[in-house]
Amino acid sequence: MRYYMKSALKPNKKWILAAIVLLLGLVVLKIALLLTAKPKVTTDYVAQYNKLTLPANYDPNDNAAEDYQKAYDAFVEMPGHLRGSWREWPNYFNDADRNTFEQWLASNQQALEYFKTASHKPYYWLERHEPEGMANLVISELNPLDCLVEAAGWEAKLYASQGKLSQAFEYIIDCYRSGRHKCRTPSLLIEQLVGLTLIEKTLTDAVSIIDRTEIEPENLKRFQDALQEEFKRGTYVIDFEAEKLIQYDILQRYFAYNKNGTGRLDWNTVKGTRSECGILYECELFLRCLFGPTSNEMVKRINKKYASFEPLKTETPWQLHVRDPGYFKRVYSNSEYCDGSIVDTFSGPDPVFHRHHQTNARKEALLTILAVHRFRADNGALPGSLDELVSDGYLQHVPLDPYSDGPLIYRPIEDDFILYSVGGDFTDDGGTIKEVDISQSWMGFKGAVKSQSSDIVYWPVKRPDKNSG
Repeated sequence: MRYYMKSALKPNKKWILAAIVLLLGLVVLKIALLLTAKPKVTTDYVAQYNKLTLPANYDPNDNAAEDYQKAYDAFVEMPGHLRGSWREWPNYFNDADRNTFEQWLASNQQALEYFKTASHKPYYWLERHEPEGMANLVISELNPLDCLVEAAGWEAKLYASQGKLSQAFEYIIDCYRSGRHKCRTPSLLIEQLVGLTLIEKTLTDAVSIIDRTEIEPENLKRFQDALQEEFKRGTYVIDFEAEKLIQYDILQRYFAYNKNGTGRLDWNTVKGTRSECGILYECELFLRCLFGPTSNEMVKRINKKYASFEPLKTETPWQLHVRDPGYFKRVYSNSEYCDGSIVDTFSGPDPVFHRHHQTNARKEALLTILAVHRFRADNGALPGSLDELVSDGYLQHVPLDPYSDGPLIYRPIEDDFILYSVGGDFTDDGGTIKEVDISQSWMGFKGAVKSQSSDIVYWPVKRPDKNSG
């Protein structure tokens, strides 16, 4: 009996041993394939980006690119000692610095002429070239464009300080158009963000001019009408199509290539990319290369992630807050959308989303400020409400607050008025601004920063502190 049982066990041991050997062979084969398979660039996503962003019925004569480049080439940077957070009006300079300031603007007259010509073109399109792919694409024009808009804004304020309001308002319109050039979609989110920032900066300069100069009612109306016409052109809607191309391009450069799309993260490509993260991260990365999602699965994840951004095209911050208060937290924390930090370099849509709605509110606020000043000049008193401005023909509609379910808040106060949005905390704090520490993430940088929380006050204008630098 014992002999029979011993004989019966022998074949089972052989099968187990064979299974173990087969399993080890498969693991060795998988590791061999992992070490030998390579990514393959099959699609030129930079070319796709160029095709995606090319304006419809493109005409080189309508493209502002050449005039902007001439302006960049002719531009002279502002002397560093003239800069300062409180120096936002020409009269804030002492005599010596004022002379240097005016000389600087005079040296940029040719650049500003090119800038003015460029701003009147319908679009600004540049053909991109980058053999290393979308992730390495350098949008080199953003900083010089920002410098040009800053100089044009200073030119507007200098004209205003000299009583030349028509010329000042022309430059404000030019700066707005330049910002709108970068808000043309589809485009990368960094381009959209810079465009919105330029517009917001321009609108702030316009309010500064209204605050610091005496403007006749007819000039106020002329400026308001011109702004309303500009605001109607080229409605901006946040767009993610160009940004998605970055993800696809990274995917093809980091995942092993095969025709059926089952290749996984390539070890030879990613090893050592995050050496500062330590050995545990390296082991995790190696396991992801062996058993992680395939390139097909990653495409599905990328598409799912970007589909989740669709509400940002149609909803205001208030609507999103009411419907889904944890939306952005979920977007950042949901690991199913990414593959560690190698493939997914996208930092989130909220900076552009909030800047878009804040800029729209600032446009409405500027029109409202002009309307209130016109009303007071015509009637000798402030309007009692925003509805009164609309009913008397000073405003086309009551300006809505994207951070509440109502309009921007307006109240007469003594011989002035206050106009504000309740801001990103969705709470009316009576028109006060508090600085708080918040966690901010943009383009991979995270940390505590000082930010204006609570209400966003458009009027009265807070004058800068000359001791702030």
